[in-house]
Amino acid sequence: MTTEHLTFAQRLADRVTEFSGSWTFILLFSVLLAVWFAANGALALIGIDDPWPYIFLNLVLTVVSTLQGPVILMSQNRQTETDRAAVAQLNAKLDELLAREPR
Repeated sequence: MTTEHLTFAQRLADRVTEFSGSWTFILLFSVLLAVWFAANGALALIGIDDPWPYIFLNLVLTVVSTLQGPVILMSQNRQTETDRAAVAQLNAKLDELLAREPR
């Protein structure tokens, strides 16, 4: 399947997979976590305590991973289909070349 024939969902899955598998994502997410820890720590120092420390952060991380997993799998499944089609095309060309070869 060529990129012109992809649905919106397939293109989105590819982009999310590409971004979530990049150093940009890792660094951005690490900075976000550091800011979260610093803000929560600073609030604790001035007496504004989170009654359940980092529970909301845990929820956010769970939601991100819950949504990211299926999107990545969709993209990988589509890539597998693309690879299979390419191999089938290569096999067909090879069969055609072998059929033309004199014996």
